[in-house]
Amino acid sequence: PHIQKMLADTKRMVTYDSSMLLDYRGQRAMEVEAIFGNPLRAAQAAGYSPPKIEMLYEQLCYLDRANRGLL
Repeated sequence: PHIQKMLADTKRMVTYDSSMLLDYRGQRAMEVEAIFGNPLRAAQAAGYSPPKIEMLYEQLCYLDRANRGLL
């Protein structure tokens, strides 16, 4: 029942840009570590190797650094 309510609530939400996209557009540090890096390392520590998440994490790290002129 809780999941069904969450899905119904989500369907009623208006479209919005993610916080990472807003950070990117504003040339601010993106929340790559909090959203992708920490969960990825937790998965790896538990013995999982999610290659698509690893690839996405690396790409986001690159975009974050490039967008802020750190490359």
